[in-house]
Amino acid sequence: MTRSELIDLVGRERYLAACAAARADAARPDYGRGAGADVALPHEIEEHIWWEPEPWREKIALLFALYDEMPSYGHLMYAEHHYREFGAEDRAAWWQAVRARLGSEDAALRQPLQYALWCGFFEDAELVGKAWAALTGPDAAPAVLQAALRASGPVPWPLKAALYERLLPSGPGTPRSGRAWCGAL
Repeated sequence: MTRSELIDLVGRERYLAACAAARADAARPDYGRGAGADVALPHEIEEHIWWEPEPWREKIALLFALYDEMPSYGHLMYAEHHYREFGAEDRAAWWQAVRARLGSEDAALRQPLQYALWCGFFEDAELVGKAWAALTGPDAAPAVLQAALRASGPVPWPLKAALYERLLPSGPGTPRSGRAWCGAL
């Protein structure tokens, strides 16, 4: 299914209203407690994104095309369930799309993703290591690292400690080495 077909299915007026409300709500510091977005719409269209016969990469592209207009956790919560079925290229496309939005200056794009990471990928013992590595690799942009750290509550300490060790200054002349600081937590 295409973006245009989905919009026609739910109605252009409803779609545009849901986009505006979701964007306003997602950008708030108290995400999810504000503008009264049409929270049902992402759940209504989920089956048209994930259960159509198109290749996974097309589904991922469609999801993020909709998410960019209507940033909502409701779009993202289903991805984790399908992620296990993605091939290597699909997973690479997924994480590239996630990193692009986490690194964005647009809080409406970052905040629902951070929440989805926290209560999805980062709480899943099987996926947390892969997700963490995809977001915090040596070439990760500082904004992506910052966003990942903000959502890292459930990430096991050894994974976080390796990132802190990499990011914190250490050596002669520093008040504390990265290792000492991490060990002090």
